[in-house]
Amino acid sequence: MMSYQDFQELSHDEKLTYLTKLRSESSINDILEQWGITRPVYYAIAHEVGLPLKRRGTGKTEQKAPVKRPRKTSVPMPIEEPVNGNRVSFSIDTSGPLSLVSNILSAISDLDNKPVHVKMDVEVL
Repeated sequence: MMSYQDFQELSHDEKLTYLTKLRSESSINDILEQWGITRPVYYAIAHEVGLPLKRRGTGKTEQKAPVKRPRKTSVPMPIEEPVNGNRVSFSIDTSGPLSLVSNILSAISDLDNKPVHVKMDVEVL
């Protein structure tokens, strides 16, 4: 393997050719160890010379499968009557069946004849 100092003296095209060949034969960790550079320095060089970042041996960039995030569910706390005229407020961020939203709204309905401000965003999945 060529030293890092010798590599730095190559032309742009020679750097790309050498780094492409080197990457197909060695792991990034081996290159980092031999050249005594850090991973950010390696990626800066690869970006500078236009080296496509591929996994060794695959011949193509890998596409990750979409991540399925778990649904968030929270149970609303019971709403208590305002004490001595103090306001009560709460915030809920949840996903689930429509019945959950219905239960939340029915809890609010227990505050008959009280002025209420409701802000709601609904996204049907």
